[in-house]
Amino acid sequence: HNPPHEIHVWVQTQPKDSDGKPINVRYGDMPSEVKKAVKEHLLQEQGYLCCYTGMRINEEKSHIEHFKPQCKCGNSQEDIDYRNMFAAYPSGDGERALFGAHKKGNWWPETYESHLLISPLEPTCEKRFKFKLSGRVEPADPAAAQMIDILGLNEKELQRLRRSAIRTYLRFDAGSNKKSGKPPITISRLQQISEQFCHRNQHTGAFNEFCYVIQQAALEL
Repeated sequence: HNPPHEIHVWVQTQPKDSDGKPINVRYGDMPSEVKKAVKEHLLQEQGYLCCYTGMRINEEKSHIEHFKPQCKCGNSQEDIDYRNMFAAYPSGDGERALFGAHKKGNWWPETYESHLLISPLEPTCEKRFKFKLSGRVEPADPAAAQMIDILGLNEKELQRLRRSAIRTYLRFDAGSNKKSGKPPITISRLQQISEQFCHRNQHTGAFNEFCYVIQQAALEL
């Protein structure tokens, strides 16, 4: 999660106070061309997946999300800290969603609840959530339970999208395949998915949509 060069250049070229510290370097002061560079960089780093949902996103279907809300950053410069910024669904042009960034809103835990926070940057983030073949997600620990609630990760439409992706990639039918006892795809293909499905596309740099969901689902079959 390395910041684009444009942020550094912008900060360094701003006026300085008497102590030599840049002023006018809050997110609201950031020029549109720098924000555009930031979003492009985030999209590339995230493999064009929403930081909260795993949905496919692009320039038009995403916005710059502050994990710690801007209104909670106080007088610090956390709102321009690249580690606090992610690309998330949906766009910032009036489109609304009942899950993800819009469901989270300006929520931020109290200091004594900070142990219940899971950042998208956490190396084991996906493993703290258990994705089921039905499209539901279950928590692996109390922090995950809180994040599922805060982000609305079991909202019906998001479950439907995950379930559809699972059935598409694994050719899994919750009814007939289980009753017949026949695997929906070969064991070797399941193994390949569990090991390689979260690799980037060599040409576009994109991850498969819901890749970590599909990977976990493959291990269930």
